[in-house]
Amino acid sequence: MNFLDDFINENGKSTRTPGIDNMFGDEIDGLYAIYKDDMIKFNEERYKLISSKKYKAGTSVDDLIDHIDYIKKLVGVDYVGLGSDFDGGITPPVEIYDATCYPIITIKLAERGYTAEEIRKILGQNFLRVFRKVCG
Repeated sequence: MNFLDDFINENGKSTRTPGIDNMFGDEIDGLYAIYKDDMIKFNEERYKLISSKKYKAGTSVDDLIDHIDYIKKLVGVDYVGLGSDFDGGITPPVEIYDATCYPIITIKLAERGYTAEEIRKILGQNFLRVFRKVCG
């Protein structure tokens, strides 16, 4: 799953936004000042903050999960993996700014009824299975 908004939402380019960090930057900066030594807690609090906000712009993490659902139904969960392409200059879902936000994806998958085994596959086991097969 590439996180480019235009790949996971047919209106991705037209609804593109600079991201949650730009919309609520002062509040997020305040959380970072408090929790900068604990990135897990920072991201938990950041997620609570952005979940409490009402915004309509941009591609959401729910759009990403919809896309994962589609691929799962099309070919099965054994062929779904995350390949964010954060280093490629993309515009990702507004709630996700780097790999430290992956717990948001985990939460959303669980909320959609994915099993722990399916979530582990999506988060890396599928990649490891293919890597071992290809590389030995």
